Amino acid sequence: MPDRTHAGHPLPRPVGEQRPLASSVWVTGQLHPHVQFADGGYVPATGQDRHRITPAVAAHAIAQYSRPGGLVVDPDCGAGTVLVEALRAGRHTVGVTTDRRHWEIARANLTAAKRGGAATDGMVLDQSPHTIARHRGEPLAGLAGRVDLVLTTTRRTEGAHGPGRDLAGVFARAVGLLHADGHLVLALARARRRGYLIDLAAAATAAAHGCGLVPVDRCVALLAAVRGDRVITHATLSQRRAADRHQRSTGHPIGLRAHQDLLVFRPAAASHTASARAAEPGRPIETLTALSRTLLCAA
Repeated sequence: MPDRTHAGHPLPRPVGEQRPLASSVWVTGQLHPHVQFADGGYVPATGQDRHRITPAVAAHAIAQYSRPGGLVVDPDCGAGTVLVEALRAGRHTVGVTTDRRHWEIARANLTAAKRGGAATDGMVLDQSPHTIARHRGEPLAGLAGRVDLVLTTTRRTEGAHGPGRDLAGVFARAVGLLHADGHLVLALARARRRGYLIDLAAAATAAAHGCGLVPVDRCVALLAAVRGDRVITHATLSQRRAADRHQRSTGHPIGLRAHQDLLVFRPAAASHTASARAAEPGRPIETLTALSRTLLCAA
């Protein structure tokens, strides 16, 4: 039988939870993503988000790099898998998306998580993520210096200016949110420019340095199952056939995706000593309540 411990958690974990052992390889692909969605109570439309972070990867990152009762933010949340796993792990969470369809799916997923017993607070905002750092009058300005973890993935990595410009925006929005002990975890998607794969990790590291973040870890999250000494991908039949056609036509094999790279950053200590005072127990709940009131008044 498959190991089903990597599926979504139906209820928040206890306050005394044990973090997963620190490792550069995360065993997060034991179950197919569609099975993770079903076990976690996600709405069927979640699979439409092609750039999502899978629930098992999000759950591992949240347990490793945040504290129970802390605040997790995804500034480009898509269908909301990070937000749901944060609620189930006993964290508060806020997500932002500019895609109206993603906002509807993420809201539905948050509602399902609350009905499933999640006791913490969460919301998803339908507005430009640039407001996190650029417009202090926007609601998320109240989260500055109070966030345990910013967990997100690269979604816009092509264009004439390359990926660095987009990544710099991600880091600039995140750096003002994290408290002194907070982390930013960036899940890297495959990035191409003019048809060629590019070194997104190097571009991300350079952009992070420019925004006052320092790298602390680089991890591999498995998207394939481990069965004994074998790694079994969750590729679809059409993907396998396409790989076979490519090998027959070119003579070169093509690898099926089995993992995702993740980069972990922390704020440079010198620039965030004052923000440590904001990371007090109970503050995220008060902040989210204030956010809710602001949104209701603006509606």
